[in-house]
Amino acid sequence: MARTTGKVKWFSQEKGYGFLVQENGPDVFVHHSAIQGSGFKVLYEGEEVEFDVVEEAKGPKAANVVRLNPPAEPPQRAPRREGMQGQGRPGGRFGERAVEY
Repeated sequence: MARTTGKVKWFSQEKGYGFLVQENGPDVFVHHSAIQGSGFKVLYEGEEVEFDVVEEAKGPKAANVVRLNPPAEPPQRAPRREGMQGQGRPGGRFGERAVEY
C-alpha cells in the first residue's frame, strides 16, 4: 500500500462512493466505509484527502481516507428546478393505473 494525497473528483452521498484524483496515477475508487471518523461519512468535490492506495482486480481503491481540511460547513447543493419536485408525467413510463385489491 502506498500513502498519497489527492482531491475528491466526485462523491455520491446517496450511493456512498465516488472517486479521488491522485497527483501521479489513475483515479482511485473510494467507498464511504474507507473514510476515517465517526458519524455520517461523506466527501465533497475538490476536498483534499490523504489515503492508502490498494490495488484490486477492478483497479485502485482508497483505504484509510483522512480529510485534510474539512469544510466548516458542507457546500450547498444546486437548488432543484422549480416545479420538478415529485411530479411525474401523466401516462408516462408506468402510466396511470388503478389499484385493485
